[in-house]
Amino acid sequence: MASLAVEIANDRQSLVDLMDRMGTVTNPVTKGTAWLAEKASHVKFGGMASGNPGIGTFVALETLALGVQGKI
Repeated sequence: MASLAVEIANDRQSLVDLMDRMGTVTNPVTKGTAWLAEKASHVKFGGMASGNPGIGTFVALETLALGVQGKI
């Protein structure tokens, strides 16, 4: 898990470097929206939306698998 965290940090830094080279600035509205989406995902993946904590774990794992597959 630690090596995955390092890869994610490296990918994020690559994105930040690319944005700097392109002269792009971060949009506070976009950052706020991402923050809200993250909080909503905690509700969804925690099972609070469906009332079944097991289904939240399944959805979280499926989402993670899709992200990994997309990166490959």
